[in-house]
Amino acid sequence: MRFWPLVGICLICSGCGTIGKCTPGKLLRTVFLEPAVYCEPKDDARSRAAYRRASEEAWNQVRQASAGTAFSHDFESGFKDGYSEYLYAGGSTVPPPVPPRRYWNEKWQNPEGHQAIEDWYAGYREGTAAAISHGRRPCAMVPSGLPTACCVARLPEVVEPVPTPLPATDESVGQR
Repeated sequence: MRFWPLVGICLICSGCGTIGKCTPGKLLRTVFLEPAVYCEPKDDARSRAAYRRASEEAWNQVRQASAGTAFSHDFESGFKDGYSEYLYAGGSTVPPPVPPRRYWNEKWQNPEGHQAIEDWYAGYREGTAAAISHGRRPCAMVPSGLPTACCVARLPEVVEPVPTPLPATDESVGQR
């Protein structure tokens, strides 16, 4: 029971002074309302789920476009992982240096397992390439004050000013 005053002092004197420097209105907003509106773990999970659904849609398009081609389950998994991860984090088309953990046990330590991992890598590269070609990444980011590909169409056309020559004065004419 003697630790509660210590907890109170720590809250008031926290590193950034969140509570100590806040007026009651700001305290309510900063400590309670803003975390309720933006809860990072929940928002992260919602974003990943939305990007996973987008990867499913993209995969269905690829499957329909290549109706006669048989893809392995590992290629499909890599495609969806690459597509959704590119939307989530951006980056390049280079897959991670190691495959997902599901490929780490002894079941995959044979020629067939290595081929499955290579299929996953190939699918990952195709998935990121598809995500890039679909151009959805700029719209997945929070807009800044700088123009992005998602909002370029809404920007007003910028007209460059044309410099106008200054009129010649009597003094400038005599100096030539």
